[in-house]
Formats: sequence, C-alpha cells, structure tokens
Amino acid sequence: MKTVLISGATGLIGKPISKKLEEKGYEVRKLSRIKKTWTIPLGS
Repeated sequence: MKTVLISGATGLIGKPISKKLEEKGYEVRKLSRIKKTWTIPLGS
C-alpha cells in the first residue's frame, strides 16, 4: 500500500483529493490546522 501526505486535507481541494485517494486504496496521512483531523503523531 502506498502512503500519501495531504497538506490542507480539510480544505476545498484537499478534502476531495483525500477521499479519492482513500477510495483507490492509498493510506492517506492528513495535515490540517483543525486539531481533530491530525493523524500523524507528534515526533514522527
């Protein structure tokens, strides 16, 4: 499985791109200013 990092994952462009990549089987890591969407542990 390939992993992709999306910066601005909750934005106008990042949100649909994240969804499409997840549907295609990618592991999507998301960066956003909204704390509840952080999926990368600090220190990684």
